[in-house]
Amino acid sequence: MRGLFLLLIGFLIGFLLGAGLMLWRWPRIPAGSVLPQRSDIHITVADRYLSRLVEQKVAGIDPPRISHVAITSDPPGALVARADARLGPISAPVSMLLHPVVENGGVQLRIISTQVGAIPLPAPLSGAIEQSVNASLGQALRSGARVVGITVHPQGLDIFLNYQ
Repeated sequence: MRGLFLLLIGFLIGFLLGAGLMLWRWPRIPAGSVLPQRSDIHITVADRYLSRLVEQKVAGIDPPRISHVAITSDPPGALVARADARLGPISAPVSMLLHPVVENGGVQLRIISTQVGAIPLPAPLSGAIEQSVNASLGQALRSGARVVGITVHPQGLDIFLNYQ
């Protein structure tokens, strides 16, 4: 009788642990992603387009000279921007981790981290870069539509809009 009781307790503990692990690993909407119930327009902005857009915006900026801009998606909720920065004879790789969010009916990119070579950039400098990137992105995506959701997929950003 005692063996049967321990067997039932073992099954119960195993079931609870299995259910807990299943709920812990259950797929969720990625953090930071906003999926609307419905939207009028669905746009996918490819990584290549974002890379070209940023490269065109920074082409005339000196110093430093920024080149070889590459933006790649890092699902579920981030974009990774890499470029080469040159200041006189010194050149270094630059990388940024960006998190897209919906704010005031538009897309905003929040800078999570920035590195020049292996050195992290201080937050005040990242904030200035963030403002410049968001201003350029706002101009590129300007329309009569209001952004209601955004997600990151392997091929780029999915933006959901409602036309006003």
